Amino acid sequence: MEVILQIILAFLYSHLLEYILHRYLLHNPKRKKWFKTHFAEHHKVSRKYMMIDPKYLEPKSLRGDPEIKGLLLLGVIHLPVVLIYPYAYAALIICSLEYYWIHRKAHSDLSWARNYCPWHYDHHLAPNQNANWGVRRPWFDYVFGTRKKYKGQKKEIIKHVIIKNKILSITQKRKNENRPYRD
Repeated sequence: MEVILQIILAFLYSHLLEYILHRYLLHNPKRKKWFKTHFAEHHKVSRKYMMIDPKYLEPKSLRGDPEIKGLLLLGVIHLPVVLIYPYAYAALIICSLEYYWIHRKAHSDLSWARNYCPWHYDHHLAPNQNANWGVRRPWFDYVFGTRKKYKGQKKEIIKHVIIKNKILSITQKRKNENRPYRD
């Protein structure tokens, strides 16, 4: 029973930590370095390319990725937990891998983000980016009243259809360009 409790508490803690860090560290203009990297770069690019952040389409390296560095730092900071609650620490590591995978997938596949991670899609593409702080799940957004739905609203549907048609047009154009010339 103690093992299950460690895992459940670590899972909930990881979601709360994700919410707090995203809301109060990454979106805080007073934290210039974090804010600039996250909001001024990641959000700007994600809005420009409709959720897609090109850095997530490239191979990852520890050297140039502040997200990987941040997750490793959190792993080191929480290392003392392993001495008393080893299963909780293992759960935290799994949660950080889940976070990284979901965040990367959401920013490399618009349809996936819209269908499977709509709260994060809403966070980036809705007019109000100061809401929807959960990346993996919106649980603490519901608890703190910061879950604001955008997907499915008339404005979003129109925007989504326009973008989908634009993507189809580009895809078709590329297919036509790659066809061999025939008389």
